[in-house]
Amino acid sequence: MTYTRHSGTGVSTDDQEESVFIDEFRPAGPDREPAGLPPGWLTRPAAGLAAGDGIARVTPEGLVVAPPGRDPATGRPRFAALASLDAASHLRWVAFAGTAAPPGFALRDGSVLTARMELAAEIYGPAVRVPTGSASVSGTGIADTRAGMGGMLCVDLGSGLVLDFLLTNDRVWVLYERLGRPGTGHGTFTYEIPVAERSPDRRHQCAVRVDRARGTAVWSLDGQEVFAVPDLGHRLPSRSAHLTRSTDGPEESVRPDRLALGIGLFSEIPEFSGVRVTVRRATVSRSVPAR
Repeated sequence: MTYTRHSGTGVSTDDQEESVFIDEFRPAGPDREPAGLPPGWLTRPAAGLAAGDGIARVTPEGLVVAPPGRDPATGRPRFAALASLDAASHLRWVAFAGTAAPPGFALRDGSVLTARMELAAEIYGPAVRVPTGSASVSGTGIADTRAGMGGMLCVDLGSGLVLDFLLTNDRVWVLYERLGRPGTGHGTFTYEIPVAERSPDRRHQCAVRVDRARGTAVWSLDGQEVFAVPDLGHRLPSRSAHLTRSTDGPEESVRPDRLALGIGLFSEIPEFSGVRVTVRRATVSRSVPAR
């Protein structure tokens, strides 16, 4: 597997971690049903639907999420057609760990929160016959991810900060994003950064580590650090590379209060496309960073 060039942060691994959340998605047990999300996960509205355009079930492979519709020609999962302009969002289905409102786990000064997920994804539909990696992994072009993505979400809903790992059939992507919020005037941006090549049958170990006091985030893939942001809330130094959306406005450093761990299905052109995500394990841990 080929990774983008990333020099690493030089931050030492923490000596001791405290488990905050863990789910291994085991189908056995009286509190687990084959169909539906396991206890401790909540869906949110997406794609104009109260529970989104997806169905979850616990299987021997792990938690499998895919749209309930099927392509009549292939039998593969397919998203529903957009019912209205209000449903025209790239987010088709999402669920977050925990039952807190708002969802998430507290970030504290003096400790680091690390979210981990073992997952795979496969994208279906005519639009994915052409590889998304039309641009080199280490190049400056932007590959097309509109046909669909699935992956691990790490979001601070209060600040609009998004720190995701997303998968297409042939690439692993880091999503670094600052969303707009009502009553705020800060600028917004979305970066989609390809960090590795992959195949649809490949399962990945993804980890996002956030240090609130330092205002940093580090993405690690299969045990190797692949990306980092040194000042959360600001655009990247190479501002145009892999920037897919932006609006004007002042930049500001963000110290997130909560990190919500989620699973998501995405598509900007849902007609005739579908996404299937399999999650084997999801955890959140807290540790004291080496200074």
